[in-house]
Amino acid sequence: EGRRAELEQRCAAGLAAAAQAWRRVGEPARAVGCLQRLLALQPADEAAHRTLIELFAALGQREAAERQYAAC
Repeated sequence: EGRRAELEQRCAAGLAAAAQAWRRVGEPARAVGCLQRLLALQPADEAAHRTLIELFAALGQREAAERQYAAC
């Protein structure tokens, strides 16, 4: 259980870093994918929810942003 939690945390950190990098280089759709995988591992990650909402809004996906807001 402890090892699994540690690996999950490392995976989540990697996904968060990848999302940030994709966002920084102007690839918001790839960042969205990383954040969705991150939230599958850690559904209570508020920062990931917030960033995902911002990305959906930036992509003009208002309904997706609203669904994400409702999900968090």
